[in-house]
Amino acid sequence: ARIDDGLLGPPETVSWAIQWHYPIVLERDWNWWFDARVGGGLLGALGSHQVDLVRWLLGSEFVAVGGTLHNFLSERPDAVTRELKPVTTDNHCALSGELANGARGSIVLDATARAVSQRDGWTLSFHGRDSSLCLDGEARLWALRGKEKTEETQPLDQVDGLPEGMFPGGFLYFARE
Repeated sequence: ARIDDGLLGPPETVSWAIQWHYPIVLERDWNWWFDARVGGGLLGALGSHQVDLVRWLLGSEFVAVGGTLHNFLSERPDAVTRELKPVTTDNHCALSGELANGARGSIVLDATARAVSQRDGWTLSFHGRDSSLCLDGEARLWALRGKEKTEETQPLDQVDGLPEGMFPGGFLYFARE
């Protein structure tokens, strides 16, 4: 809503960094996440959502992109046999691009980071000519206009059966839209 209201002015940059300790963690057994043949990997399974969300929030399509993918895990144990199986997917990706509206952006995702909590590895910032919006690791949204910093956090709806937090609560808003 803040972006749609024109708070940023013309958007200039977006920066999103996520250090994920879930669902791919260093201690996890081999499963589809580690198999490129069935759609595993950080960029395809999760990064695609971050790319789509940037497109949706800024109302613009990417016109140029570049990036790197890397795998820091060579093998994981099978959950039943404990036999080591090869990891063929990425668990780190760094993307940068330009949107049709002139904004530039970067998205860096790391699924091998040892984050203390699911929230502490998240930072998302949108910067425009007039101001900035920043989502911090505590799920608080801040607006920065010149030297003035105001909290713009909206309460997250919760639904019985869903875990509390920024991602499940934010997904409810996203699904409604």
